[in-house]
Amino acid sequence: MKNHLDITTPIGFYNTYFELLPLYKTRKEAFNYLNEQVKNITSKQPYKNYKEFRNKIAG
Repeated sequence: MKNHLDITTPIGFYNTYFELLPLYKTRKEAFNYLNEQVKNITSKQPYKNYKEFRNKIAG
């Protein structure tokens, strides 16, 4: 990854998600990995599921 991003913030999660995309077969796999990492750090998942994440970034 290019920069150290705080994945526990919405913008950090968003930017990291797009940096991880080339490393995973599907968008959902990248999302699930990142969502699980945030859960390990904060004990809370930032998003219930991939659909919620997509809806929030779509505005």
